[in-house]
Amino acid sequence: MRPSRNKSKQRDAILSCIQGTVCHPTAQWVFDQLKPRMPELSLGTVYRNLSILREDGQIQSVGFNGGMEHFDGDLHPHAHFFCTVCGRVSDLMEIEIPPAPKVAEGDIEAVSLCFHGQCHFCKKEI
Repeated sequence: MRPSRNKSKQRDAILSCIQGTVCHPTAQWVFDQLKPRMPELSLGTVYRNLSILREDGQIQSVGFNGGMEHFDGDLHPHAHFFCTVCGRVSDLMEIEIPPAPKVAEGDIEAVSLCFHGQCHFCKKEI
């Protein structure tokens, strides 16, 4: 994890917003949550700060679903489930993430495990 950059009110609010939810938000979701309290906030500022927070190791990207990148404030190793119907992303804490193998090509810095399918909410609608 890199040392954090200079703090800002907006970055702190974005980090708090992501760490305060389990919904694996997108930049647009974060923007929609914070805009009423921070009228000066722009979507571009949210994107820039999400990138900084990810680079600094304060949040993680869990990947793209429906063309949108999703983020997670929980940095503990855990798997994710992506619903291919509604776009919901959820944690799968009960699945153990295997340790990264030793490889000759370099050092592995992260391992992720994602499952894609239909969530139980979407299955009920069938």
